Amino acid sequence: DIAIRQAVSVVVPSVRMAVAWPEETAAASPGDRVPLTVEMTNSGTTLLQNLSLSIPLPDAIIDATALGKNPGTYRDGVLTIRGGDVQELTALAPGESVRIALTIPIARAPTGGTDLSLTLSPRLTAFPPAAPDIPYSKTVSTRPLAIGTALTLTPSIRYFSPEGDQLGRGPLPPRVGKVTKYWATMQIKNTTSEVTGVVWSARLPANVAWSGKKSMSHGETVFYDAASRRLSWRAPSLAPHEDAYLGLELSLMLDESHIGTTPALLEQIVLTARDEYIGEDITVTNGEETTALPADDIGRSKGTAVIP
Repeated sequence: DIAIRQAVSVVVPSVRMAVAWPEETAAASPGDRVPLTVEMTNSGTTLLQNLSLSIPLPDAIIDATALGKNPGTYRDGVLTIRGGDVQELTALAPGESVRIALTIPIARAPTGGTDLSLTLSPRLTAFPPAAPDIPYSKTVSTRPLAIGTALTLTPSIRYFSPEGDQLGRGPLPPRVGKVTKYWATMQIKNTTSEVTGVVWSARLPANVAWSGKKSMSHGETVFYDAASRRLSWRAPSLAPHEDAYLGLELSLMLDESHIGTTPALLEQIVLTARDEYIGEDITVTNGEETTALPADDIGRSKGTAVIP
């Protein structure tokens, strides 16, 4: 008998891989930019070439327009990073490591359900020289990151309703020495998680008064504090995907110093609440609402600046 012995080289590709949010980060609010770190070490016995990292990113939670500062190419919901983006991904020898720091932008109004969480699962693909047609791949996942709710406030001043009904009273355009009454509306929209302790407030300029007329879908009545000239309204809570509405009649009295201007009817508009899912306070601010009537085409066509 003839014994034939042949040395066989065994290729054992292996990568130790970790992906993580910052240790202290358990949640993110809409609009946040969250750091993400991907670390990879060639723990095998062979060189790895042409490495690529693919990270699916859900467009319901991620702001894809803000991904540009990251290495790689974003297409069809996947961020792909290759050797042309990070040089160490061209080839990784046994024992060598690469660390990639990314920033994940959270959308300003995440969608997709209730009490959202974000788990990312990067997938590594690489090729050993001894088997260039057989890819080695590995996937790891982050721990879930809780995503907070978006609370939006849309203020609007109207003289006519969207259907053309007259809401205001008095001359339009507004005149010096005459009272013009407008209807101020506040549209409040909650998205993915319950909020509690909802408070809206705004300041009345010196030449504006609240007539006492109001309309609201939720919560307590409207209060006016004469010392601070602030109007306020409260609601104990808003459920996920629940909206609220507030309407107020405001009276505007003008003098000659206002001629040619579009005076403010509300100033320092603030909405606050507590996101119960991630345990964070929410504050939404708007500067002022004026007689410019940007949402009222009919009223705007009749004139917005004060005349003598």
